[in-house]
Amino acid sequence: MFYGQNGTGKSTLLHIIANIVNCDFIRFAFIEFSRIYVEYSNGEHITLTQVEKEDEKLILIEANGKSNLEFHKREAVELIRRREDERFPKEYAPELARK
Repeated sequence: MFYGQNGTGKSTLLHIIANIVNCDFIRFAFIEFSRIYVEYSNGEHITLTQVEKEDEKLILIEANGKSNLEFHKREAVELIRRREDERFPKEYAPELARK
Protein backbone atom coordinates (compact mmCIF):
# COMPACT_ATOMS: atom_id res chain seq x y z
CA MET A 1 0.00 0.00 0.00
CA PHE A 2 1.22 3.49 -0.87
CA TYR A 3 0.19 6.53 1.05
CA GLY A 4 1.35 10.10 1.23
CA GLN A 5 0.38 13.65 0.50
CA ASN A 6 -0.87 14.76 -2.89
CA GLY A 7 1.89 15.46 -5.38
CA THR A 8 4.49 13.16 -3.83
CA GLY A 9 4.64 10.77 -6.82
CA LYS A 10 2.48 7.79 -5.77
CA SER A 11 0.56 7.63 -9.05
CA THR A 12 3.70 8.30 -11.09
CA LEU A 13 5.42 5.33 -9.46
CA LEU A 14 2.46 3.06 -10.27
CA HIS A 15 2.43 4.31 -13.88
CA ILE A 16 6.16 3.61 -14.20
CA ILE A 17 5.71 0.05 -12.96
CA ALA A 18 2.70 -0.56 -15.24
CA ASN A 19 4.46 0.90 -18.29
CA ILE A 20 7.53 -1.27 -17.77
CA VAL A 21 5.54 -4.46 -17.15
CA ASN A 22 3.46 -3.78 -20.28
CA CYS A 23 6.54 -2.74 -22.34
CA ASP A 24 4.77 0.56 -23.05
CA PHE A 25 8.01 2.52 -23.13
CA ILE A 26 6.63 5.32 -25.30
CA ARG A 27 4.77 6.63 -22.22
CA PHE A 28 8.09 7.58 -20.66
CA ALA A 29 8.15 10.53 -23.05
CA PHE A 30 5.71 12.19 -20.64
CA ILE A 31 7.68 11.59 -17.45
CA GLU A 32 10.69 13.64 -16.40
CA PHE A 33 13.43 11.39 -15.00
CA SER A 34 17.17 10.82 -15.11
CA ARG A 35 17.36 7.06 -14.65
CA ILE A 36 14.92 4.28 -13.76
CA TYR A 37 16.24 0.88 -12.77
CA VAL A 38 13.92 -2.10 -12.23
CA GLU A 39 15.14 -5.52 -11.11
CA TYR A 40 12.89 -8.56 -11.28
CA SER A 41 13.00 -11.41 -8.74
CA ASN A 42 14.76 -13.64 -11.32
CA GLY A 43 17.68 -11.20 -11.59
CA GLU A 44 16.66 -9.73 -14.97
CA HIS A 45 16.69 -5.94 -15.03
CA ILE A 46 15.69 -2.98 -17.17
CA THR A 47 17.30 0.45 -17.12
CA LEU A 48 15.74 3.53 -18.68
CA THR A 49 17.91 6.62 -18.99
CA GLN A 50 16.90 10.05 -20.21
CA VAL A 51 19.71 12.15 -21.67
CA GLU A 52 20.06 15.43 -23.49
CA LYS A 53 21.50 15.01 -26.98
CA GLU A 54 21.70 17.80 -29.55
CA ASP A 55 19.16 19.88 -27.59
CA GLU A 56 16.65 17.02 -27.53
CA LYS A 57 15.70 14.51 -24.86
CA LEU A 58 16.58 10.94 -25.76
CA ILE A 59 15.31 7.89 -23.89
CA LEU A 60 17.61 4.85 -23.82
CA ILE A 61 16.32 1.43 -22.77
CA GLU A 62 18.63 -1.40 -21.76
CA ALA A 63 17.65 -4.91 -20.72
CA ASN A 64 20.26 -6.81 -18.72
CA GLY A 65 22.95 -4.30 -19.66
CA LYS A 66 22.38 -4.56 -23.43
CA SER A 67 21.11 -1.57 -25.40
CA ASN A 68 17.75 -2.47 -26.89
CA LEU A 69 15.94 0.70 -27.84
CA GLU A 70 16.32 4.45 -28.00
CA PHE A 71 13.97 7.19 -29.13
CA HIS A 72 13.56 10.95 -28.94
CA LYS A 73 10.79 12.28 -26.73
CA ARG A 74 9.62 14.44 -29.65
CA GLU A 75 9.12 11.33 -31.82
CA ALA A 76 7.07 9.62 -29.10
CA VAL A 77 4.81 12.63 -28.62
CA GLU A 78 4.23 12.91 -32.39
CA LEU A 79 3.41 9.20 -32.62
CA ILE A 80 0.86 9.40 -29.82
CA ARG A 81 -0.76 12.47 -31.40
CA ARG A 82 -1.08 10.61 -34.71
CA ARG A 83 -2.69 7.66 -32.91
CA GLU A 84 -5.18 9.99 -31.23
CA ASP A 85 -5.98 11.64 -34.59
CA GLU A 86 -6.68 8.21 -36.09
CA ARG A 87 -8.99 7.24 -33.21
CA PHE A 88 -11.10 10.39 -33.48
CA PRO A 89 -12.03 11.38 -37.05
CA LYS A 90 -11.71 15.11 -37.71
CA GLU A 91 -15.45 15.51 -38.39
CA TYR A 92 -16.11 14.54 -34.77
CA ALA A 93 -13.49 16.83 -33.25
CA PRO A 94 -15.81 19.82 -32.63
CA GLU A 95 -18.43 17.53 -31.03
CA LEU A 96 -15.80 15.94 -28.79
CA ALA A 97 -14.49 19.36 -27.78
CA ARG A 98 -18.01 20.44 -26.72
CA LYS A 99 -18.34 17.38 -24.49
